[in-house]
Amino acid sequence: MSLSAFPPRPWLSGAFFPMLLILFFLFLNFFDSDFFRISHHSQQDTGIHRFYPQRLKLNQLDKKTLVPFEISDDRKNYSGISREYSLRKRDDERHYYDEYVCKGNRALEIIRTRAPSNRVYTRQDQLDAWAVTPKVGGVVRELVPALFALGVPTKKEDAMEVVSSQSKEVQGANGQNYRATNGFFDNVFIPNGDRGMIIAKNNHSPAHYKRADHPLPNLHRWSDVVWQNWTAITGDDVNARRGLRFILRQHVWTESVRRLLEYIEVVEPDKLNLPYPGKVYDMRSDDGKALLGCPHGVGVAWLIADHSNVLGRKIPVVRVFTTPARLMRDLFDYHVLYELRDTVEGPG
Repeated sequence: MSLSAFPPRPWLSGAFFPMLLILFFLFLNFFDSDFFRISHHSQQDTGIHRFYPQRLKLNQLDKKTLVPFEISDDRKNYSGISREYSLRKRDDERHYYDEYVCKGNRALEIIRTRAPSNRVYTRQDQLDAWAVTPKVGGVVRELVPALFALGVPTKKEDAMEVVSSQSKEVQGANGQNYRATNGFFDNVFIPNGDRGMIIAKNNHSPAHYKRADHPLPNLHRWSDVVWQNWTAITGDDVNARRGLRFILRQHVWTESVRRLLEYIEVVEPDKLNLPYPGKVYDMRSDDGKALLGCPHGVGVAWLIADHSNVLGRKIPVVRVFTTPARLMRDLFDYHVLYELRDTVEGPG
């Protein structure tokens, strides 16, 4: 059939495409509106359905909740940060900080002194509680430059994403029934010689969902499940197994950890902007200890301590960096990288 059989449509005329372009820019402007800055989540602090936290403006802060805060000599230059917020911090932020510093000190003690358990679960009644779904790939595009700088491969075939879900009800060897909680761990594993990496993408412990009268199977902690996956993926390659160097917590959603990062860097809520290489904290500083003692760091500490006979007595050095948030030009995704090193000092 000839194309001449179809008469031209008016909407295909030259005026249509400029109109389409105008509509496109209006659409982008709509996505940049405050409507999309509101938090959409159903569970406090876990962030299971979070998008971005609601922005908190300085003029909305109750002056009575602010306490004086002295800036040390190494924190005097903060371009673009209001003087009011630089000099004052909220009580709840300081509470989080002090609590996490204490937990970080305890975590360091565990790393340095705890005898390794090297837990690898082989009992079928424990393994049967978990549904494991592996797939090739899993590295998000915005992290590729950082991984490249760290010497970690970013090709799809070099990574394995594993989703482990505690979604099965099983009966243990002791006759105890363990009900499904639907807690899950979604992580990416990249064996790479002595620069292996685990990327924690989306993790919600079964402990967050269990009922008081329902016990959990022994295999339910992030550090244990992740180590099970790491040993399965590295297989018989002992060098690859002990070559775990980096543990990356990508896209930090947990409210308390986001506020901790902003507290350390003295910035307004949701305004932390540290493009890679970001900023490094070692365990000689309270900031570094707080990042180890926060919810995203404690699991790393237990993984190191439980498997020091394989990994060695490593001390984590923490790097914080950000990437621009998708569709949100003035917001940023926060990432926390734990590098396992032989000494407490950070890179020069």
